[in-house]
Amino acid sequence: ENCNDENYDLKNKFYKIMDVVENPDFKNDESLKLVRLMNSFPEIKLKFFKLKDEHKKELSYNLGDINDIKNLGPQKAGAIYFRNAFYIPTKNYDLNEFDISEIYDKTDKKQVINDIVDKIYDKLLPGGILVLGNLLKDHVYIAGDDVPEDEKLFLPSYFCHIYKESPLHAALSKDNRFIPIYFTEGEKSCMSVPTIWQKVS
Repeated sequence: ENCNDENYDLKNKFYKIMDVVENPDFKNDESLKLVRLMNSFPEIKLKFFKLKDEHKKELSYNLGDINDIKNLGPQKAGAIYFRNAFYIPTKNYDLNEFDISEIYDKTDKKQVINDIVDKIYDKLLPGGILVLGNLLKDHVYIAGDDVPEDEKLFLPSYFCHIYKESPLHAALSKDNRFIPIYFTEGEKSCMSVPTIWQKVS
C-alpha cells in the first residue's frame, strides 16, 4: 500500500503470481507457533498465499553465503532476501547490546556494506528486488573512533556515537542504483525504514 506506484507496482505484481490460501497446511512447527501467536492479536488480520501453479517452473530458490552470491543459483536473480543480516558481517551491535569493545573494532562497516551491495547489484536483474529486515542494528550503525566527527552523532543515553547517515542506505542510494519502494516501522521505534529496494538499471 505504500509502494511507489510510479516506479514499481509491487502489490499488483504479487497478486498476479500468488493465490490466497484459506486453510494452509503447515509442515513447519515454527510457522504454526507463529500463526497461533498472531491469532492472539485479533487486530492483526492474517492472510496466507501460495504461488500459482503456472509460475512454479519459473522460480528457483537458492540459499547460501551473501559473500559468495556470484556463485549461487542462476547467473542473475529476480529477488534477493537478506533480512535482518547486515549487522553480522559489519559486527554492528544493537544499541541495547552495545559493548565498549565496538569502539575499538577496526571493521570498516562502510566498506563491508559497499562490497555486499555491489555484489547484490551485480547479481540482480534490472528491476530486481532486495528485501531487508527492519532490525535497528541493520539500519543504525555504531561509529567507532576512526569515523570522522562530522559523520557521527553522540548518543548520551548509550554513551556511544552512531553514523549520521546509515551506511547501508547510503550504499543502496549511491548513483541511484537502487530506490526504496516499501517502508516498514523500525523495530522498537516509530521511525519508518526502507525494507524493500528495487534495482533501477
